[in-house]
Amino acid sequence: MNPRFLRILAAMGAVLAVAFIVWKRLPPPPAPLPTVPSAPAPAREVAIEDGKTIDFSHGAAEIRATPADQTAINAALREMQEATKNISFEPPAKATP
Repeated sequence: MNPRFLRILAAMGAVLAVAFIVWKRLPPPPAPLPTVPSAPAPAREVAIEDGKTIDFSHGAAEIRATPADQTAINAALREMQEATKNISFEPPAKATP
């Protein structure tokens, strides 16, 4: 074989070997960015009704009127009345010029 051909073939082999080594040492590609969640659905308007509770525990407003809810509402009202029975506010004193 021609010595010039062998040198070109050896040079090509060396270039390929170096390229392979460099390629194997490259860091892995970065993880894909998280997707942006779509905008939430518009909130449903919920009418406030006396004696009923609005439950958001499942993610959506659910109007309930159970005896247990009414008992809890009455207990909370009694606690608020007891806590505020001795509180009074007086009008602020007028500043004299």
